[in-house]
Amino acid sequence: MKLFPRLPSRFAEGVFVEQSELPFGEVVSATSHRFMIWPATGADRVTKAELERLSSSLREVAVAHGYPGTLAHGDQTAVDLALARALWQTAEPLHVRGRVR
Repeated sequence: MKLFPRLPSRFAEGVFVEQSELPFGEVVSATSHRFMIWPATGADRVTKAELERLSSSLREVAVAHGYPGTLAHGDQTAVDLALARALWQTAEPLHVRGRVR
């Protein structure tokens, strides 16, 4: 298992507000933040490259489902499932040690 960084909600909310006001082409994903914290356990930390790969995978799914356009109510389940699948497929190898894929 690898540890994922966390951003306290008071800082995450500010990032969300800043990013939500930008045009889609200017929205950026970040793999670090000056107030980012790590869980205090002994597992390895996820790397910057792994976070970038995860971000890219999730962004591809969102775009494939019409983002940044408005999502029809009936399409929400499909997008949720596709994002969950991409999250699992990209992050799952980070959670299982010694397993060959």
